[in-house]
Amino acid sequence: MKIVMVMTMCVAMVALASVAQADLVLTTATGTGADSYVRNSDTSNFGTVDTMMLLDGSGLSYDRVAYMRFDLSTLNFTVDSATIAVTQPTGSATYWRTYLSVYALDESATGYGTGKLGEDWGETSINGDNAPGANNANNNLIDPNYTTLLGTIARPASLPALTSLTFSTNLECFNNDTNDMVTLIMVQSYPNYTSLIATKEHATLAAPTLTLTPEPATMTLLLLGLPLALRRRRK
Repeated sequence: MKIVMVMTMCVAMVALASVAQADLVLTTATGTGADSYVRNSDTSNFGTVDTMMLLDGSGLSYDRVAYMRFDLSTLNFTVDSATIAVTQPTGSATYWRTYLSVYALDESATGYGTGKLGEDWGETSINGDNAPGANNANNNLIDPNYTTLLGTIARPASLPALTSLTFSTNLECFNNDTNDMVTLIMVQSYPNYTSLIATKEHATLAAPTLTLTPEPATMTLLLLGLPLALRRRRK
């Protein structure tokens, strides 16, 4: 009878695992999270503003990119897919034909170059000169030696709106993480137009949000571990 019950519970758990969603939802306001934007070759800091500005300008000095860090200390599964969502407010500077590209800042044991901050960059100290993964000689500051492209999305025509990108490749920034944090860099991919993104300081709009979904095998193991643990406790 006990064997039948255990087998029945296991079958039920496997069935549940196929439909269960145990996503981990994080914002830049969670734990060590942070958000700010930087302007190329500018030492100004914008860590306390309620919107981040993205611009692929006519010259490198006009480029502005957003930095968003998420606290991964509660991540306890293998990530199968991830979704980054940002809210774009209504603004006269925005234009509907814009595209937003998202990069992950790679972990670097030796740092990101002379004068650059680490992945624990401060929200009120990061700027266009010291931002990690940024090369002032490159378009949109992106340094391919320290960043990985995750994907590109088109901004919706109607604002305000929630813009999101889901990706299931290049997940090493989550699954191989060793410092309990990940930084995502968002850039404008359409020249000479500006996009605005709400930060965690915004009074009414949602902060940048990262949703991590576990792979099905992880969910199955987690759920199957429950009846086994109960059996051990009863012995």
